[in-house]
Amino acid sequence: MRLNLGVSSMKNIIILVLISVSTVTFSKTIEENDLIGTWIDSIPYSLKGKAIHWLAGQSKNRLEISNNKIRFIRIFESGNNEIIEINYENMIKNDDLYIINLPRESGGKYKIVLSGWNIGSTKMLFGHFYLYNKEGLFNGWQISLSPEK
Repeated sequence: MRLNLGVSSMKNIIILVLISVSTVTFSKTIEENDLIGTWIDSIPYSLKGKAIHWLAGQSKNRLEISNNKIRFIRIFESGNNEIIEINYENMIKNDDLYIINLPRESGGKYKIVLSGWNIGSTKMLFGHFYLYNKEGLFNGWQISLSPEK
């Protein structure tokens, strides 16, 4: 059996193959020096589902990373914002994962595990946000952050 494709069909197939290959080559896993900056929730607050509102304690997240400090800010609707700051070198890097342990004054801690991608001028961080109390892990949810503009 012989498949007869016209010239325009072959051109379309070649273009599709080149486009799919080019996206793979231009995107790369985010590197440590790409983390420097201010990151905010990438999903607008008003679009989050009701379950996320309840899980997140109706908060917004802000992650500020500089060469020597990491500052994590949870902005609550109530106005009782929480700010936790640690030294940059306390972030753990494991291959392409970045683990940030944030001790809380109340005795528990937050743990954020992130990875991401960088496509030229577009960057994204995504991962998981964990909550610990004195007894251990009790909750967590997915998180995605984009650079503040």
